[in-house]
Amino acid sequence: MSDTEEIKKAIRSLGRYTENQCKVFDELINLAADNITYFSVVDMNKKIDVTRPTIYNALKVFIKDNILEDNNKIGTYKFQKDTLDLLLKLYKNKK
Repeated sequence: MSDTEEIKKAIRSLGRYTENQCKVFDELINLAADNITYFSVVDMNKKIDVTRPTIYNALKVFIKDNILEDNNKIGTYKFQKDTLDLLLKLYKNKK
């Protein structure tokens, strides 16, 4: 995924997500390849020190906000490129 650091900044700049939700998003972006992210909630919990319920909650929020799409495979989600591109464009225009 291109512009990962800029996308992370764009998500934070919205002010909509908690610090823990941003940590989850950052890790999802770090693990992504071709807009698909595959991970274990248990491993993520250990790596970023965010509780499992918080991780699941963040996933639900990102799906609701059309940032992620559940890929119907355990631990596999697809980033909605159009949404991320729009967020990145808005962030760059705001700078």
